[in-house]
Amino acid sequence: KSLANKQAVAALAADCTPPASGGVEKPKKIRSANPGVRIQGRRIYDSDNGKTCHQCRQKTLDPSAQCTSAAGKCKLHWCTACLANRYGEIVSEVKELPVWDCPR
Repeated sequence: KSLANKQAVAALAADCTPPASGGVEKPKKIRSANPGVRIQGRRIYDSDNGKTCHQCRQKTLDPSAQCTSAAGKCKLHWCTACLANRYGEIVSEVKELPVWDCPR
């Protein structure tokens, strides 16, 4: 009996053994036609057309805020996330203001 049981267990184990490759093949990644543009979450990163955020240094197509002080227009931009997380301001509200002094 024990030899028959061992053979049956060995036969079942052989059926359950996954193939050498792990049984799961990963699909090939499709390359982008424009490698400078990528989408992650809600942000679109574009190395050619994006505006660089002064705080996080990321080039995105997100709406950004720029200084409109009376002293002159500052060339620095702040992205939506940095302005909200670090300074508690909302880009859409900042853009509506006639004069906005940047956090710098």
